[in-house]
Amino acid sequence: MAYKLHPERSLSKEIGRVALEELGAAVEDLDNASGDRGEAIHDVRKRLKRLRGLLRLIRRSDPDLYRSENVRFRDTAKSLSAVRDRTALIESLDALKERFGEDAAVGPMSNLREALDRRRQAAVDEQGSLSKKVADVVDTLKKAQKEWKGWGSSHEKASARAALLDGLKENYRRARAGLEGLKRHGDAEAFHELRKRVKYHAMHLRLLSPAWPEVLEPARKVADGVADDLGRDHDYAVMRAEIAADPAAHASHEDREAVTALIDTYQDELRRSALEACARLFAEKPAAFRRRMESYLDAAGSRKAKHTSQTWRAADKQAHLEAPT
Repeated sequence: MAYKLHPERSLSKEIGRVALEELGAAVEDLDNASGDRGEAIHDVRKRLKRLRGLLRLIRRSDPDLYRSENVRFRDTAKSLSAVRDRTALIESLDALKERFGEDAAVGPMSNLREALDRRRQAAVDEQGSLSKKVADVVDTLKKAQKEWKGWGSSHEKASARAALLDGLKENYRRARAGLEGLKRHGDAEAFHELRKRVKYHAMHLRLLSPAWPEVLEPARKVADGVADDLGRDHDYAVMRAEIAADPAAHASHEDREAVTALIDTYQDELRRSALEACARLFAEKPAAFRRRMESYLDAAGSRKAKHTSQTWRAADKQAHLEAPT
């Protein structure tokens, strides 16, 4: 099944199911990976992010599990991040070249790409035995599976539902606060924090999308697009900081100036687009957003109950017709 919660079922059990499915898939990704494990590691890191997004919906109902598992998933993802983070910078440089096409500073970009390739290879060399690292991660994920088995069975349906809605509201509130904060301090770190909130918001919309897919899926796609743009913006901020910190390692002064000028232009475009979309995504006040999501869950549950009732009535009618006289 997908990374989605079905509102007609017990939400607490649904949360446990999704967590176990993500953990199981992550173990399978690593167990089945062969040769270059980069893609499998990238997929596992995304699953760990989704698990952290899920955790934010149970923070109130199970704070102990939230604290322990959030640290576990964060640290596990971090242990796999060095090479992937270097690869992301190279991909962002390629995206910069694609964005500007013939206007791109081809020579300077080639020089910078060579420098980024060297740093990526250094990260590969420094990470040590990848097989040992992957084995440790698999062991950690299997321990997490044991923690999650049976989760939800002991949680009241009403309290789990309320906690979920509170988790949705809290992340939404923090996204709005971050958006307001950018009006005062529009630095790279503030945009990075907003990106994390928007990404979690996209995850939450995906989880709740079965309640009304025609409305929530389009909003989820917009949020994912914004998160991707802000993720790329962060890569450019890191790239720019690295160039400034060690200019001699990144070609000549003229080359650096040519590339950073393109970075600045593209970052401005990405940020303007993201802020415009966020103004719509987070237009409601947090309490209003919570009420709206609750109404979608109520309507979805009622629809299922009505369907079940109609099925029972049809079965009763058929049984009556077939009964011997």
